[in-house]
Amino acid sequence: MRKGLSDSLTMMIVILASVILAITVISILFGYLGYFGSSYGEVRQIGTALITQDGKLNITLENSFSNAKIVGIIYSTTLHNIDYTLSIGQHNILLTLDLPFLMGYKQ
Repeated sequence: MRKGLSDSLTMMIVILASVILAITVISILFGYLGYFGSSYGEVRQIGTALITQDGKLNITLENSFSNAKIVGIIYSTTLHNIDYTLSIGQHNILLTLDLPFLMGYKQ
């Protein structure tokens, strides 16, 4: 009886250790693959953005992706389609938006 109880306890410890080891290896593997995958990198704004009365947007962006692409800008709940490619680094960008009204600007 003692031998069976001892063997059961030993088997339970081995199974528990195997599960913990498998979880650890899988966690390390996912962390490793995520680090070298293309999911890391960001495009972020540096400082403030300025929209002038004639619809020009002046913004500074920093890009850590390779060849990130800006496909749109949302201003006042309206999407403005843009096709602008950024290389890696810091960029000062001047874009002209087609605004429905120009913030009180009279032409």
